[in-house]
Amino acid sequence: MNNSIKALKKILSINEQILLPSLDGEIVPHVCSFKPPATAEEINLLETTTGFKLPDDYRNFLETCNGCSLFDHHLYGGEAQLHGIQEIIKRYHNVDIKNVLQVAWIYQDIIVIDIDKVKSGEKEYIFVKQSTTFYQPGRNLFCNFETWLERFISTNGAKYWDWKTEPNRMDYS
Repeated sequence: MNNSIKALKKILSINEQILLPSLDGEIVPHVCSFKPPATAEEINLLETTTGFKLPDDYRNFLETCNGCSLFDHHLYGGEAQLHGIQEIIKRYHNVDIKNVLQVAWIYQDIIVIDIDKVKSGEKEYIFVKQSTTFYQPGRNLFCNFETWLERFISTNGAKYWDWKTEPNRMDYS
């Protein structure tokens, strides 16, 4: 897990910036900031509060950084927040749905860990929920947290789960 974070940190400049192309082709600085690692006591508090044993890859993320903000535009900010433990606990208490942990807020999407899937030993437990329809079932992203984070970082913070593909489409115009 921490390999993705370490690799991202290696390519950041001293002021935690990375240059990325915008849709119009301009090269624009983006900022990534990381909170210090969570302590064992903080992780235990999360597990005790929720009554849920965290998956190893997510625990490893928290031991690497207790939340972070990724790919924020240097002037306008962004909405790619991976929550720290206190924010996860707050969100857990503020909703009636107790079978998910809200672990990230990505441009109006909420990335959640499906607790029931983890408890049953399933390896693909990451779902995305839209903030406007949070109480409806989420969409399965068919991966664990580590894979989700690797994909998110490798796409420079894009909501890759919304990409549409049309297989076998050939356009000869």
